[in-house]
Amino acid sequence: MSYLTYGYGFSCAALYNAFIAYGVSFVKNASSKNVSFILISGSAGAMFSPAISSILERIFSLQTVMYGIPFIYVIILSLLLISSKIKTYNKAETI
Repeated sequence: MSYLTYGYGFSCAALYNAFIAYGVSFVKNASSKNVSFILISGSAGAMFSPAISSILERIFSLQTVMYGIPFIYVIILSLLLISSKIKTYNKAETI
C-alpha cells in the first residue's frame, strides 16, 4: 500500500508543472497575472487535497481511494485530450 501512496505523490508532483504549462499554452500572451492566478489555484488545490482525501478515506476505505486514483487520472487525461482536439478543431476552423 505504501508504494501506491508514493506513486500517487510522485505523479502529483510530476504532473503539476505539466498542467501549469498546458494551462498557460491557451493564453496567447501569458502575463505574470495569468501565471500567478494559475499558481495560486494550484496551491489552493494542493492545500485542500489532503482534506478532501481524508474525507474520502473516512467514507470509503484507504484501499478503495487508492485504487480509484488511476481512474481519476484517466478521466483527467481524457478531458485534456478532448480539449486539445477541440482547440485544434477551432484553430483549423478560423483559418
